[in-house]
Amino acid sequence: MKKRLAIAMMGLLMLGLWTAREANVAGIDWLGRVSALGGAEGESWRRKEGALGGDAGPVGLFEGMGVIPITPMFGLQMNGGVGGRDSFRMHFQGGPIVDFGMGKAGVFWGTQVRKYAASSLEDGVEGRANRIAWSNWARVATAFYLPGMNIDLWYSQPFGGANRFPVNAADHAGKRIVGVSEGRVAMNFFPAIIWRDNFELTLGVHVTGLSGPDNRTRGVPMGVGPVAGMAIMPIPNLEVALFKAQFDNRNRYRVTSGVQWYFNRAPATLLQLRRMYLEPTNLPGTMSSDSHDL
Repeated sequence: MKKRLAIAMMGLLMLGLWTAREANVAGIDWLGRVSALGGAEGESWRRKEGALGGDAGPVGLFEGMGVIPITPMFGLQMNGGVGGRDSFRMHFQGGPIVDFGMGKAGVFWGTQVRKYAASSLEDGVEGRANRIAWSNWARVATAFYLPGMNIDLWYSQPFGGANRFPVNAADHAGKRIVGVSEGRVAMNFFPAIIWRDNFELTLGVHVTGLSGPDNRTRGVPMGVGPVAGMAIMPIPNLEVALFKAQFDNRNRYRVTSGVQWYFNRAPATLLQLRRMYLEPTNLPGTMSSDSHDL
């Protein structure tokens, strides 16, 4: 499975290198965006054991993003936001981005802090109290621009220790909340047959738990699944995300919809705006739970 994914990623990379010179690529410029999305997600591969983090349920995400140019080929991208369902979360991501003529690339550091309410804990905990968990990620991202299509590739690797919480003092059992590695290859199509450059279809593959200490020593199984999305820009600067969806074969998923408003210096289509920043955004990072002995 890993070999097939590597071959698919390499094929898309070669396609981008071969044809992307034909695309109209913008340099790095000022850009702002605010997002409000809502939907549902599930992060644990063990749904029955997800009482402290990871169980399925509704989710809301609010995010702000900005791109600051330093030169026409170099700048900074930052985004941060809040959200919640069974836990309240705050996340931040930032790092340098470069324009290399037929696309953009960047390296980001991301962090996320979550507060789990006492009501989300299992019975048997002495002195119920809110629990705080956090994780950090290193992320690399690349985008290739082809005529009428963008190809996004990114990978996110967690680092740091696991968060451990007791949930049954009598049996010395507990929950462990860990950050999960994620990777994505997605093709974003802008068909000319409708709302030229303002109608987007997304198809791709999302991988979780592919590498690192999360799946080697903490028991996070690898998961693979599809990515899909549809968005329109009915008026300038207003994006309506009809849906953004990702699934894997380990019960993890996130499905959201909502609106995003852009702040930029010149009129631009949705296609042009997509080429002014790098993914991932609206993805604060998956944190999943399992059982452990204290």
